[in-house]
Amino acid sequence: MQIDLGPRLDAIRGKAREVATTVTAKHAAQHDREYSMPMETLSALKDVGLLTISAPKRLGGDETGMVNLEEPLGFLLVVEELARQDMSAAHCFQVHAHTSQLLSAYGTKEQQDRWFAPLFNNGGILSWTGGEPGRTARGQYNMISEATARNDGFVLNGIKQYGTNASEGAWNVVTVSLPNMPPADGFLMLLIPRGAK
Repeated sequence: MQIDLGPRLDAIRGKAREVATTVTAKHAAQHDREYSMPMETLSALKDVGLLTISAPKRLGGDETGMVNLEEPLGFLLVVEELARQDMSAAHCFQVHAHTSQLLSAYGTKEQQDRWFAPLFNNGGILSWTGGEPGRTARGQYNMISEATARNDGFVLNGIKQYGTNASEGAWNVVTVSLPNMPPADGFLMLLIPRGAK
């Protein structure tokens, strides 16, 4: 069945398909062998204006996504087209874009201007580190990893299974619990710069 998406969504799909067929497909086997990041795909998405599809409009994005429900199909079309060629590349883009959505929805204007404007302008990507052993059994907000407040920030201790995009992400969102608080109340997402101790 052919669905008429309209000119804007057709253009998004066309750009995503072009990147997927000319760049993603060319490097998929290499990244599978090397367990490496699909940076060529992410760079190509930046070149065609899709890497920031979920960033705030005032920072050059389109604000599409599942979090704010602003034309979520735009974001999903990019994921779909990449996944036709390489599921891993689609996942890396999805994590970056979904994290962009969360930070756009919950970050203040000052936080967005300070941390995200340079990231989006330079084509940087975001990482997300939330997965922990046994998390499903404990509930989504009950983390083993904890953040202890200090005068100059937080000290993080715990264990994570993986962090999508962590090797290349300029910023890594890490989910933790605050000690001695109920899971939902003590759930915290911290933005950690790459290279931090």
